[in-house]
Amino acid sequence: MTGGTAATLRLRAVGWRGALALSAVVGATALMWSDGAVGVWKAMVDFALRSNGAVTEPVMGARMWGDADLHVLVWGAVALFVLLAMPSAGARWRATICLVGWSWFVELAQPWFTDIRSRQFVDALGNTIGIVGMFLLVTLWARTRRRRAIFAGSERTEGMGAELR
Repeated sequence: MTGGTAATLRLRAVGWRGALALSAVVGATALMWSDGAVGVWKAMVDFALRSNGAVTEPVMGARMWGDADLHVLVWGAVALFVLLAMPSAGARWRATICLVGWSWFVELAQPWFTDIRSRQFVDALGNTIGIVGMFLLVTLWARTRRRRAIFAGSERTEGMGAELR
């Protein structure tokens, strides 16, 4: 494979990952700015209460923070797509900062786009926890892969050197 072909494949991979990341951000934004998300969540809770109320009621009663746990999951998933699309550690750090800022803007702007949702600090905090938590996981994963590659690289270069001799 020539250098140009390899570079083209890398560019296509980043482009594909970038498109997926952008789709995740747009999807999460639309979800946070829609009244439909609340209706879906309410339908799921109602179903759980009807089908197994003895288990569901104590759990729902113990959730002091409303739906902040869902915000952690949604924005953590968005952060995963965004961070995997970034080409370097510095880019991942900048993307994390931008994503936290965007998620806070989305939370603050909710009353502009929906009638039944309001600004909640706890939800914005959940967004931040999801994004930063995923940043830490992806960073740890990248460092682990890099360390393994360093150790495996010494064996590979010896083998390549032997082939060239």
